Amino acid sequence: MVAVLVIGAGPGGLAATGAAREAGADVLVIERSADAGGAARWGRVQFLFSGTDMQAAAGIADGPEVLLADWAEITGGDPDRPWVQAYAQRNTEVYTLLTAHGAEFTLDHDTRVDAGSVIRLHEVGADQMVSALLSRLSEDNQRFDTEALSLVRDRVRRVVGVQTAEGWIRAGHVIVATGGMLRDVDRVRTVRPDLEDTSFWFATPPTSDGSGHDMVQEIGAGMRGLDRIGILAHGFPDPVHEGEALGAENLQAQPWVDATGARFVDERTAPDFITGDAVVEAGPAWVIYDATAWGSLYLFDLMPLEDEMTPSGREMYRDSSYFVHAETLGGLAWKIGVDTPTLAETLRAWNASVSGEPDAFRNDMPAMAPVGHTDIRALRIAPVLSKCFGGIRVDTTGRVLDTSGRVIKGLWAAGEATGMIGGSIVAERGWAVGRGRLHRALGGHAPPGRRRPRALARSLGTRPAR
Repeated sequence: MVAVLVIGAGPGGLAATGAAREAGADVLVIERSADAGGAARWGRVQFLFSGTDMQAAAGIADGPEVLLADWAEITGGDPDRPWVQAYAQRNTEVYTLLTAHGAEFTLDHDTRVDAGSVIRLHEVGADQMVSALLSRLSEDNQRFDTEALSLVRDRVRRVVGVQTAEGWIRAGHVIVATGGMLRDVDRVRTVRPDLEDTSFWFATPPTSDGSGHDMVQEIGAGMRGLDRIGILAHGFPDPVHEGEALGAENLQAQPWVDATGARFVDERTAPDFITGDAVVEAGPAWVIYDATAWGSLYLFDLMPLEDEMTPSGREMYRDSSYFVHAETLGGLAWKIGVDTPTLAETLRAWNASVSGEPDAFRNDMPAMAPVGHTDIRALRIAPVLSKCFGGIRVDTTGRVLDTSGRVIKGLWAAGEATGMIGGSIVAERGWAVGRGRLHRALGGHAPPGRRRPRALARSLGTRPAR
């Protein structure tokens, strides 16, 4: 028997396992894959920290009060919510933890708009982060290629372990850190029936299949906020890997048109979930390029696939239904099924805005590129499933609650399985603590993950390590 059993060796699970071990508990993390890291292995890792020594060294004055003052603008969320308050006060614990174990951060000076009034996005290599979290564990604390099948309860309905293919593992407490659910489109459409007819692509790892959600619901756990799904539109369908999406740089510089041929959004809002929703509502939406803009188009993998993307990868669109090429504007309009006069007026107004005339969507026109009317191309925008801000229902210490709001004894949850910090703390922008290409911000998950094993330690009669 172990005192604490953690299901899932992603960032949340590893953080919880390390904290439980340092608190003096006998802990084991099991992982169905052959390696640790979970979702962190599938993208760049950025954290939103407010008040680090790295910021101070760069002359950036930041802290909980500054972050909370920015919160509504950068996320659309309520800064007075308890989870938000806890995040603001404690997010730098993750920075301190990881740097203490060898992780080296860099400040991202290029995406300040995502983080509010000051530069606060910190980037670290995924391998560094995972290595830092693993350094807190011994080999005895880890077991791979071990899939949890179901939770085991005793006669008084307390969770006492986990059933695996090799048998059941008895535990005093179980922490579910199995990740999200967005790779299962059927689940998405169940909680969002309005998306039934929408075609989606993915900016989430293949492991996000909702298996942990099923496991806890089988014993009566509550869920919350599963319909709070963040859809991003920051790239195009991958014509080679079905269901995957490729990110694109400088999308804000080209006009986006809907199924009528008209612009429908300020292209500079591309990083927002608001824009992703607008693309869904627009139906098939396209980004328009002429030969000059097409030649500078840079594509990259949203998920690291076997075939490494390079800028020349745009050539693979030649035989794709997501790519349309025509010698004339009228030919392009016909091929993508839009009204030729509407598209012509859209590009006329766009080009006039580039020259300084008022724009219907923008108050200023930085980075707008003129579009010629010959040798013209359109790429379909991919609405990608990026974040689910809901998940397993937990209290502020991470204990799992049943459908009536009562604590399920012996069961805890951490990481993306619980949504974004125990539920949706962000609103329609959702940009500060959960991005598409720059997603998997452990800062959005680990502070509760760190605190929860300390609460476990108190319940086990042990004292957290200082």
